[in-house]
Amino acid sequence: MAKRLKYNSDYMSDKMDSYMEQIEDKLSALYADAAKEMQGKLSDFMEGFEKQDANMQAQVEAGKITQEEYSQWRNRHIVQSDKYKSTIDSLSTMAVNADVAAMAMVNGAMPMVVAQSYNFTQALGFEAADKAGITQGTF
Repeated sequence: MAKRLKYNSDYMSDKMDSYMEQIEDKLSALYADAAKEMQGKLSDFMEGFEKQDANMQAQVEAGKITQEEYSQWRNRHIVQSDKYKSTIDSLSTMAVNADVAAMAMVNGAMPMVVAQSYNFTQALGFEAADKAGITQGTF
């Protein structure tokens, strides 16, 4: 009758889970920083727009421009504003850069995860062969 090996089969799973949790924490921090930066840029743009919009509304109330002129200004400003386009481009770039950094983090970690798993299973195989009386050269 073959000897049963006594080992903690969850050891490697726990070790890899711990490592993946560390990666998840780094990714969460990366995306949180990107979100904070994007929110700041968007808030800056909106504050500037709100000031200009309030000024234009005041001109409507003062009779300097018509409601139609104000509506046209507002639509044109939103659609054609270089600052708006720049903000959107900047936000898009930040999101892409966060994704690139995240993928690099994951891709950099995966070879180590696979190697550790492989080494662990190989060690178990050699241990099992030794306990079963099989020489490692023939296992």
